[in-house]
Amino acid sequence: MKLSNLATDDELETEGAWVDIGEGARIKVAYTGSRRFRGAAFRRANRRGFRQTRQTFDAQDEDTIRLLATDVLLDWDGIEDDDGNAIPYSPEKARELLTWHYPFREMVSEEAMTLENFRREQLDDAVEVLEKNSGSGSAPASTSASSKKPKEA
Repeated sequence: MKLSNLATDDELETEGAWVDIGEGARIKVAYTGSRRFRGAAFRRANRRGFRQTRQTFDAQDEDTIRLLATDVLLDWDGIEDDDGNAIPYSPEKARELLTWHYPFREMVSEEAMTLENFRREQLDDAVEVLEKNSGSGSAPASTSASSKKPKEA
């Protein structure tokens, strides 16, 4: 295997990639290995103080939720409450859902660590398939993995 096959797109890592999570819903997540995330985690640790090595479970949980809500979960589409009403995205609402819905938090964390979500080649292949299937020669806007087009290699 060529190590270059493991490479990810820096812009997708930072700006986020759209990931289908089922039932017509999708989330836009940044990679937890991105400079953005690592920088945010470092700043939070610095504020708390590196010398404070023992944290309570609740404090660790709160730090994780805060990081996920502000630096990983960047948007969503198709998320609804139990009555079928759309829940608009905001960082505050993301923090609320990540706090009270542990399975959702785990899903966001898992998708943010899945390298395949941030590979330029995967995006190109998906767009090509959609273009062929639609017959229009252009993919629908919803297939973009990022709000900005990733840089060409």
